[in-house]
Amino acid sequence: MSITTATAYSSFLTVAASAGTGKTHLLVSRLLRLLLQGERPGAMLAITFTRKAAAEMHARLLDRLRTLALLDDAALDKTLGELDLDLNAEHRARARTLFETLLHHDNQVKTATFHAFCQDLLRRFPLEADVPPGFELVERTRPLQDAAWEAFTLELTQAAETPIAQAMDELLHLVGYANTQSFLNQFLNYRSDWWAYTSHTAEPVKYASAQLQQQLKVDLEQDLSQGFLHNTQVRDELQQFSALLNTHQTKTNLTHAQIIDNVLNTNLIQETHIAQLWSCFFTSSDEPRSRKASGAQQKALGTTGEQRLLELHDKLCSDLIMLRQHLHAQLTLRLSQHWFRCGARYLAHFQRIKRELRVLDFSDLEWQTYQLLNKSDNAQWVQYKLDERIDHILIDEFQDTNPTQWQLILPLLQEIASSHEPVRQRSVLLVGDGKQSIYRFRRAEPRLFNAASEWLQAHLSAQGLALTKSWRSAP
Repeated sequence: MSITTATAYSSFLTVAASAGTGKTHLLVSRLLRLLLQGERPGAMLAITFTRKAAAEMHARLLDRLRTLALLDDAALDKTLGELDLDLNAEHRARARTLFETLLHHDNQVKTATFHAFCQDLLRRFPLEADVPPGFELVERTRPLQDAAWEAFTLELTQAAETPIAQAMDELLHLVGYANTQSFLNQFLNYRSDWWAYTSHTAEPVKYASAQLQQQLKVDLEQDLSQGFLHNTQVRDELQQFSALLNTHQTKTNLTHAQIIDNVLNTNLIQETHIAQLWSCFFTSSDEPRSRKASGAQQKALGTTGEQRLLELHDKLCSDLIMLRQHLHAQLTLRLSQHWFRCGARYLAHFQRIKRELRVLDFSDLEWQTYQLLNKSDNAQWVQYKLDERIDHILIDEFQDTNPTQWQLILPLLQEIASSHEPVRQRSVLLVGDGKQSIYRFRRAEPRLFNAASEWLQAHLSAQGLALTKSWRSAP
């Protein structure tokens, strides 16, 4: 669909735009059209994902305004028509003077990144957001991370008998120092997800552990290896299987029968015994051993004996697979509980150090803005103040939005949806393309574009537009 149609300039619109189809041109055209209609420059908020893209959008807007001021009457009327504007004296006069007017305007069109928007908001409402007034933004967090690691390890050294120190010892024992540090640094990198998951509870570690245990359906107090090998039916089946192997006396069968007998005759069952048993039924690549009918086997066991051997093999393989899955689930739960406990404490040191230095990082900007607009005691008042200021929201590259960014922008959309001022023009434009999502390492979630489109359609009767004509391709 062409961007010169009225649909492209409807008040509430979502645009699926592939690379090279003119989405930046559309964004700038909507800003230009709003300005020509007399909308306040400061009432427009255009958000994109990089400073370079924000600067380019602003530069292209100024360039098109400068071009408008220099066009002859015929060319100007053609441009106004492409913007779906009436060809009247008011629009013509405004087009001639808008470039100079905007250059001298106190409140410019705001083209910014999500982080710049968050930073501006937190600087305006530091007390309401519970951030240090006059905070500094730190982009390189590695020195702070190193300081937090040093403080965390010092705490463990000074209090070696505490639960947190014991959890760390268990992690080191299970996965080694390098993996432990890597896992805990990942916890720090995904702290926004941790906060979103646990912010509603006073005991985050306990809550996260309980939720995971419920999902895995395991109990750490239960000794699964003991339970398996003390099960009467399992022991009987293993004894039958061993006896059949001893009857068909190949070297492999005798070896496996001996292993099974040794395990069954052991009083203190350990996981190593399960591993020994596993080797009797599975290859080194954890595939079930190939046991099938053969002449020699049938001669040694008889038809009934051979059938029973194959049945027991299949049955015990299934039982061992189930046991291993439960043992792995137990290990996952145990590792995760230690990871939650140590990660939360490491994160606490990281946040404390930043607060002492009166600095915030990018994750803080997003999370504190989300909290300010959704969870703080002053959320509704801050939303009201923003709603007074912002009439038009445009978001580019929406496929790179993460869940926190969506949740912090949603209150602004909700305010627009609840507005009942007939003389006040409001608009929203979201542009995205799931194929171009490149910020997954920053928690980008391409599916949010569809969720946001559905929300706008349901609450603001938004229209959808797909730009499919590439301007970068030859005919």
